[in-house]
This record gives sequence, C-alpha cells and structure tokens, in this order.
Amino acid sequence: GAIANFTDVAKTFKGVVMALEEYREKLQEAGVKIYVRRGGPNYEQGLKLMRSLGDRLGVAIEVYGPETHMTRIVPLALGGGLT
Repeated sequence: GAIANFTDVAKTFKGVVMALEEYREKLQEAGVKIYVRRGGPNYEQGLKLMRSLGDRLGVAIEVYGPETHMTRIVPLALGGGLT
C-alpha cells in the first residue's frame, strides 16, 4: 500500500503475480479478496497487471493508485465501504 520512490512497481508486481498464480486454488478455496494500493515508478503498468490477474485467477482484486489514501481502502476490507 505504499508509494515507492525508487522501486519499479511493475517489476515488483510481476513477482507478486507469479506467487499468486502459484497459489490460485488455495486463494479461491479460501475466498480471498485482495486489495492493492500502490504508487511509484511504473505504478500504472503494475496496477494493470494486478487488475488482469484477478480475472485470470478468479479472485476478487480491487486496485487503487496513489490518489486513494490507505485510510479509505482499509474500511473496504473490513466491510464498511469507502468513507
């Protein structure tokens, strides 16, 4: 959920994508919902990777950029909706 200064977000998310693909069945069985919030170098490309991953995995993934504060996203995971 951070904003990276020097980390290439797209490269980082490629590793995350590989891990989530490896655990697809377990994620589906557990009914996992993933919230992603990220900013920094190449964040647009990284967020696009995560959006498309949700469709491929059959797992709900909500993606937000740096314009959305973490304090607005956390209530979603807790079932309260955007504030």
